[in-house]
Amino acid sequence: MMLPQANRFRNEHHIHVYGTDIPEPVATFDQLQADYSIDTRIMSNLRSMGFHTPTVIEMQAIPVMLHVSFSRTLLALLVIYCTLYDASSPAAVNFNTNCMKLCCGIIQIFV
Repeated sequence: MMLPQANRFRNEHHIHVYGTDIPEPVATFDQLQADYSIDTRIMSNLRSMGFHTPTVIEMQAIPVMLHVSFSRTLLALLVIYCTLYDASSPAAVNFNTNCMKLCCGIIQIFV
């Protein structure tokens, strides 16, 4: 995707980004796997948990997290987790459950 196409895609999906060196969004998990060489086992874990299409925020946020260093990605995940941890909302519970499932799947790949 070239910059004009990426900007059109962002506008169509109401994705707002600021800054420089921002990676292009992805429309599908298949595109994410192709663009970032994601291990097929991670993709299988996503699909087995029922995730077939990225949400609008995931379309831009996942490439950004993969674009920055691993430690900064973990820090961002920790901040999100800590923000939701105190809440007893269904969103916090859902995030925690899905995060744990995905982390267990990733651990199985690297152990």
